Amino acid sequence: MVPYAVFTHPPLGRTGEMTGELLEFDVAKNAAAQAERADVGRVWIAHENGTVRGAAVHAPHGAELAQFLTPFVAAGLTIDLLRDLLTVHPTFTEALQSAAL
Repeated sequence: MVPYAVFTHPPLGRTGEMTGELLEFDVAKNAAAQAERADVGRVWIAHENGTVRGAAVHAPHGAELAQFLTPFVAAGLTIDLLRDLLTVHPTFTEALQSAAL
């Protein structure tokens, strides 16, 4: 697995496989606070055990959000762990946590 980014405006960040159950999240609330454009991010979850399989984020800081999820994919960590993390408020990473709720 090789995470990558395309530095367009906004950037696109991807990691892992794009298979499994799809969760979409909206970073607009946090992006609006910084007067930036925001799009929807996607996280793929293994249906059988809840592990994070991959992510694609085409939004402000999309490359960083994909990088944040890379250890989840590489280590087979679950979406439940992401839900239970304490995140800094307000941040773009917080939008990922909201998707897990």
